[in-house]
Amino acid sequence: MSSLVLLISLSQLLSPISGNFIKETKQGKKISEIVSGKFYYAPPSQLLFHVYNPLEQIFTFNGDTLILFYPKEKKAFKIKSLNPMVSSSVSSTWTFNDKIDFSKLGYLFVKKQKMADTLYSYWVPKGKSVIKAIIIGRLKNRMVSIEIDGVQQNQFSKILYTKHLQHNSFCIPTETYSIQCPPADTLIEHFTYQDIRFDIEIPDSISHFSIPNGIPVKEVVW
Repeated sequence: MSSLVLLISLSQLLSPISGNFIKETKQGKKISEIVSGKFYYAPPSQLLFHVYNPLEQIFTFNGDTLILFYPKEKKAFKIKSLNPMVSSSVSSTWTFNDKIDFSKLGYLFVKKQKMADTLYSYWVPKGKSVIKAIIIGRLKNRMVSIEIDGVQQNQFSKILYTKHLQHNSFCIPTETYSIQCPPADTLIEHFTYQDIRFDIEIPDSISHFSIPNGIPVKEVVW
C-alpha cells in the first residue's frame, strides 16, 4: 500500500513530475530490503516506478491491478488485489482537501475528532468488510495519516506522511511510513522521494506504458 501514497496525493495535480525514490523495508526489527530508482507521474493518473537496484523492474497500476515487468528476465505479472483498501487507493481520486468522500467507496462517515492540532475523521463500511474503520488525520491543509483498522484483533495498517513539499496549492508527501501489523511480525516500509522535478516531458513509453508484445504474463490474485 505504501507505493500508492504518492498517487493519492497527485490525483488532481495537472503537472507531470519525476524524481528519485528509496524504499527501506523492515520485517520485525531486521531490514529485509532496500530498493531505489525513479518515479514518474503523468496526469491524470499514470504513476510508474522504475526500480534500478537491487533488481531492475518496472511497476505501475491499472485500477486494482499491479502491473509488474522485469526487462532483463523478460517476464511480467498482473497482480489483482482483493483488499478493498488497496483497490480504493489505486482507483479513487483522493485529494488533500476537505472534500474527501468515502461514501462513494462504500463507507459511512461517523464522526470528527480533534486531538491537539490534528483533525481526525472516522469512516466505517456500509456492508460486510474485512475493514472495521478508516481514520483520516489532517493537519491544516495536509494529510498526515491514514489508518485502517481490521476486523481481526491486533490487525491494522497505517500510513504516516512525515514530510511534504509545497507546490502551488498541493502538498506532496516526500517521506512516508507504511506500517502493517498482521498476526506475524510488523512490516514497515519507509519511502523517501528526492530530486522532484515539475513540468517535465515524460516519454510516451512511460506515460502510456504497456507490457511489450511477446512477454509472458502471469496473472495473480492476492
